[in-house]
Order: sequence, then C-alpha cells, then structure tokens
Amino acid sequence: MEGDASKVGGFSLHAGVAAEAHEGQKLERLCRYIARPAISEKRLSLSPQGRVRYQLKTPWKNGTTHVAFDEESTGANCDHRWADYIPTTSVDQVAATLARWMGVTDSAALNSIFPLLTNFSGNHLGFMR
Repeated sequence: MEGDASKVGGFSLHAGVAAEAHEGQKLERLCRYIARPAISEKRLSLSPQGRVRYQLKTPWKNGTTHVAFDEESTGANCDHRWADYIPTTSVDQVAATLARWMGVTDSAALNSIFPLLTNFSGNHLGFMR
C-alpha cells in the first residue's frame, strides 16, 4: 500500500482521510465509517445444533464460508455467562463523542448519524476535549 496506508496481519489502515469542520457530508461519512461495529450482525446466526455461526465476507482459500463457535468458546460451559461480555458503553456513544471532537455539534445531526444514540442517557463521554 502507498502513502498514508498500511496493511499488517490482514488489517488495513488508511490514515490519509481528513475532513474540515465545514465539510458536513464528508464528516458524516467519516463518522458512520468509524462507528461501524467490528462484526456484522447480519452475518451471525445459530446453527440447527445451537452453535453460533459467523458467515465470512469472503470464503477462505480452502472454501470455508462460515466459522462456528462451540459451547466452550461461547461461555455455556464456563464460569462466566454472555452477560460478562455486554459492554456498559455503546459504540454509538463512543462514536458520537468522536464526532463531537471532529466538529459535529448539532444534536439532530448526531441523532441522524447514530440513530441508536437516543437509547442512552449520555451521548458525550468526555474522553475527547
């Protein structure tokens, strides 16, 4: 990759994207990109055996199209439960805080960009000044 881009361990990073405060559409596009979840819920499912399955975006070289998680890796046979993995802060709250830092200060715009934000009491976490 060239310039401000890098690829390491199968992940790519492009650091050459910038938006000025007056570039509303560009800021919104950047905020939506930053706020994407790490995995797509649309590709999660349960197998007939009750295992959690994740459909890969692109099949692996060996033809694998899904990965499945057994009971041990999902916590059913462990000392913890799925509730241990439920975060206390939403992705929308973090992304809205970043968006505010980038100059998106209008509440209506934030609610439009992050529609789930209204489900949470605080939409400015204060970690960016």
